[in-house]
Amino acid sequence: MAPFLSFEKLLRKYLRLIKPRRILEWGTGYSTTIMAEECPNAKIDTFEHDEKWFYLHYNKYHRQLPNVTFHLRPLEEGYVTCPSSQYDLIFIDGRERVRCMQTARKIVSATGVVILHDSERERYASGKALFRIIEEKDGTAVMRI
Repeated sequence: MAPFLSFEKLLRKYLRLIKPRRILEWGTGYSTTIMAEECPNAKIDTFEHDEKWFYLHYNKYHRQLPNVTFHLRPLEEGYVTCPSSQYDLIFIDGRERVRCMQTARKIVSATGVVILHDSERERYASGKALFRIIEEKDGTAVMRI
């Protein structure tokens, strides 16, 4: 299993490389603050299914991160299927990651990237197969359609 924050280097690299204007994240957390820091002018939507985890981050960061919209969406209430916009960068570090990748394939922009944390896990192989992997290391995959 990849180290806890192993995604940070690749996430920062691609935020700087593609300078996304719209970002989607499944799995609110430290990555949310990285994205807001690296791309202060981007519009960021972050989706979290766990109510306690959501309010922990919302209460701590919603005033400090004005470009982030926090969405609490339980698994049974559209956690994966709710986004419908086009995004330049999609970061997947939440639940139902294969389903997230299936949705991401439909909503990532033509020049955008999808970044999957814990990409070494076999159970994510079918989702990864939907993309072309452009870089993968330390348990994080950067993919394009």
